[in-house]
Amino acid sequence: MEGYSQLGEKLGEEEWIFERSWTATDEVEGTTGKPTSRFTFGFEASRHLNYYYLRIFLPLIIIILVSWFTFFLNDYSKRVDMAVANLLVFVAFNFTIANDLPRLGYLTFIDAIMFAAFVFAGFVVLVNVIYRRMEVHDRESKARHLDKYTIWIYPFTLIALVYACWIWFVVTKIHI
Repeated sequence: MEGYSQLGEKLGEEEWIFERSWTATDEVEGTTGKPTSRFTFGFEASRHLNYYYLRIFLPLIIIILVSWFTFFLNDYSKRVDMAVANLLVFVAFNFTIANDLPRLGYLTFIDAIMFAAFVFAGFVVLVNVIYRRMEVHDRESKARHLDKYTIWIYPFTLIALVYACWIWFVVTKIHI
């Protein structure tokens, strides 16, 4: 009916911009095999990207930077403590935003980025534990030597991984 089919103002989908809607009626074969009326309500919508930038990507960048900053500490035991704490912050962040993301049956760009960040947070814990064990087993000079490279390998590898996720996103045309 004209004037009665429209989007309400409170859909509970604040991250979406609803652009247009439509309705249609037709007859289809029902489960009984007899003709059944069908009403279809459709809409087109796009996302508010600022919501995702401020709510997901900015905090994620801060978490990743904090994990990188652990490599600038000289005390390996403090590094392990900070890296583990950062990994726990990442897990808490992941649980926090899980309710804000739509439940989809396929992998999205955000899912790929979140997985890459989680792997890197785990990588930081692993590397710092290895360096701490090297220090305990009197191989601190070797750990310090490797540490010089780790400080620069980490950001370049992370950038390459994000770029690979982006290329994968563009090639497969998966949505954010």
